[in-house]
Amino acid sequence: MGKRRDGREAAIQFLFNRDINKELGPDDFDAFFSICIAQAGAKKFAKELLSGMLDNLEEIDKKLEPELENFELPRLSTIDRNVLRLATYEMFYLDDAPP
Repeated sequence: MGKRRDGREAAIQFLFNRDINKELGPDDFDAFFSICIAQAGAKKFAKELLSGMLDNLEEIDKKLEPELENFELPRLSTIDRNVLRLATYEMFYLDDAPP
């Protein structure tokens, strides 16, 4: 698969792990990616996505909450919540997002 797709998949895996183990943060990227099977380019892209998303998490959640009808962000499944957060980060904050 492509670098971006694999990078997104690795980022979602880290975020799922982070939701279970609340202490995980950017300092834990190296430990996580040492066991991740993605290629080097995908890992680099995943790290960029994660650091940017985590830096802007509060703003991203504020953008998402009004769009969830009859739902609150914490009620979403871990995967759904993190896919939405990552996609929102790519659309609003990443300069090289494809059209």
